Amino acid sequence: MLRVQRRKAKIITVAVPLIAMLTFVFSIAAGHSAKAAGRAYSDADIALAVEREILYDETVPQQRIDILVKDGLVVLDGIVPSLLARERAVERAALVRGVRSITNNIKVIPVVRQNADLKKDIEAALKANPVSGSNDTLKVQVKDGSVTLKGTVDSWTKRRHIERHVMGVRGVREVKNSLAVDLANPRTDGEIKTDVKAALRWDRWVTPDYIQVEVKDGMVKLTGTVANMFEQLHAHDAAWVRGVKDVDVTGLEVEPIIDEEMRKRGPTFIKDEGKVKEALADAFAIDPRVSDYQIGIKVDYFTATLTGNVHDLQAKEAAEEIARNTPGVWFVRNYLKVRPGKPTPDKVLADRVKDTLHRDPILNQYGFDVIAMDGTVYLRGAVDSAFERHNAGVLAQGVRGVIAVKNRIGIEDKTTRFQDYEIRQNILEELRWSPFVLSDDIEVGVEDGIATLSGTVYSQRERDAAVQNAKEGGARIVINRLSIEDKFLKKFF
Repeated sequence: MLRVQRRKAKIITVAVPLIAMLTFVFSIAAGHSAKAAGRAYSDADIALAVEREILYDETVPQQRIDILVKDGLVVLDGIVPSLLARERAVERAALVRGVRSITNNIKVIPVVRQNADLKKDIEAALKANPVSGSNDTLKVQVKDGSVTLKGTVDSWTKRRHIERHVMGVRGVREVKNSLAVDLANPRTDGEIKTDVKAALRWDRWVTPDYIQVEVKDGMVKLTGTVANMFEQLHAHDAAWVRGVKDVDVTGLEVEPIIDEEMRKRGPTFIKDEGKVKEALADAFAIDPRVSDYQIGIKVDYFTATLTGNVHDLQAKEAAEEIARNTPGVWFVRNYLKVRPGKPTPDKVLADRVKDTLHRDPILNQYGFDVIAMDGTVYLRGAVDSAFERHNAGVLAQGVRGVIAVKNRIGIEDKTTRFQDYEIRQNILEELRWSPFVLSDDIEVGVEDGIATLSGTVYSQRERDAAVQNAKEGGARIVINRLSIEDKFLKKFF
């Protein structure tokens, strides 16, 4: 479970959401590049930036969240209807440059459900998920939205995954995880430490130069310095290698002051394709989601091609995610085949996916059409945000027996609310506050909702982050003409 830093501080309060909207209007006179936005990190500005991130996230009830800031320390308070919304608020705040820590005091008040009904849904969710293996013994107790998990599983990572999966069931207020772990092949602290260091080294979003790793009795403690909260969160997740019981990042300080010079050179970049392949193989070997599979790897012109068979779609998607996060991999061709064993009847599979979407506290408000054909699931319907659309696809991928997902869910087009100049200003604000966009030389143009990015950045990570910022700023399409300030990389871009 993620531990966030807690410190006593005098707090500045921003309680008027309209101000976040007005900043877009009053900043129209800004120059033509991201440089005009400046690099100020005042508490008031940080609070407004966090307000904006939450305001445009359809999954978090922004009007019920209070944001307090002092010296870059953010306190989130208020009420949300689900544990997922609580976590999502932290994720959005972590994307703001200048945030040094987040204290999450948000309370979860879910819809009231009968204990028996909630227990039934949780048990059905665990049964439908391929991570819950036949060798696990799981018992679920429910009382007034509080869920207690008991039994035995065969890995600490699975224990954590099951807990997070239960958190996604509508009506869950809290999860008490009392699952015991029976390891078939226990790992030494030395082995775990080596794998954690490797995981941090090969993660695109983490620069491990100032991170120290300690392991005692399977408990991982990360100390040192990172440049932003997003990197701290990513380091926390990356450290969950095989055998890890818990990860503590309270000693991993966020110091934005190291941002500029250190991040200009970007994360570790592997220029030798043989070493890229070796790094990717190491990453697969230490990640419990894919470590049991023999995955073929070919690296050519920094494109990773993955081949072989896996038992579930989650493993296939995890392998692609790991490849994309490996420094030196620019493109991924995922030819992995999903072979779950005994096929699931189409109607049973469609019902499993429908039930999974209905159990979700965010997506249950929508009506989806779900069709299954030979293991491939087709999703249709409409949601309010790209995140909700993506989340529906991820949930469908996590259903036992699904071999492919065709996500044809539409998004309500809200770009018509903004004129081109407003979209452009939104993008400039996103670039200004992004923890991974450092260049002052990004030009932004918008015409008919299509954003064009040009100029120079310092790394592939920064280039990708700038495109994501443009999408979050409201662009329908992003044309990426950014070049990378690296003699080796220039010949490829």
